[in-house]
Amino acid sequence: MKYAKRKGDPKVKCLLVTKRELWVGFLDSKKLETQTRLFTKSDKEAMMMARHSQSDVGKFIANIITKPSRSWKTLKKTTRYAVPRNYFSQYA
Repeated sequence: MKYAKRKGDPKVKCLLVTKRELWVGFLDSKKLETQTRLFTKSDKEAMMMARHSQSDVGKFIANIITKPSRSWKTLKKTTRYAVPRNYFSQYA
């Protein structure tokens, strides 16, 4: 929440707060989907036993970026997932 310009004015929601609330809502919905999904006992045991080092996680991420699946390859070209060309110029 942003404070008002003058004393006594109500606080105003800024865009970042609104975006954060939407993101939290999305994560909550994904959490509920995961909780309601049925896993077998062997699946749960495999998840509990899986341990990954930082280098393994880095390799997984690099592999996802360099060799995307067919569905992601088509989705990433859409405007919803595209990053504007001048996105990083604001930090230079």
